[in-house]
Amino acid sequence: MVDLLVGIAWYIIVFVWDLWSDLRKFNANKKTKHIPEYWMRIALLITPAIILSSRLDASWWLGLFVTLSMFGSIYWLLFDGLYNVFRRYPWTFEGSKDKDESIWDDFVRWLGKTWTLVLKILLVAGSITTFIKMLA
Repeated sequence: MVDLLVGIAWYIIVFVWDLWSDLRKFNANKKTKHIPEYWMRIALLITPAIILSSRLDASWWLGLFVTLSMFGSIYWLLFDGLYNVFRRYPWTFEGSKDKDESIWDDFVRWLGKTWTLVLKILLVAGSITTFIKMLA
């Protein structure tokens, strides 16, 4: 049980740190470097993912996949929404269209605010349900 709490606490600490650092950059009018920061998040979240996935009744790779899917979907839903709200935008605000827009941003814009939110909620619900069902 302690290992689950350690893994969850680690995840929350990384999440709060990431949100805080991006908000500091926003308030200082600094540009966020998405790719390097994306890899840093992954590096910081691998350990808690391994800790949590070790409790699942599944092969190591399936357990890690389910845990990372859960981590990613929760992160996507909460980070985007909270980042927007703290900047005084609506939860589903999509930001400005930039010339260096990623394929993912184009997909989300194509999907629309409502369906993107529905997708995020379904991914969170599905990944948490799968994780809970696989707990040993």
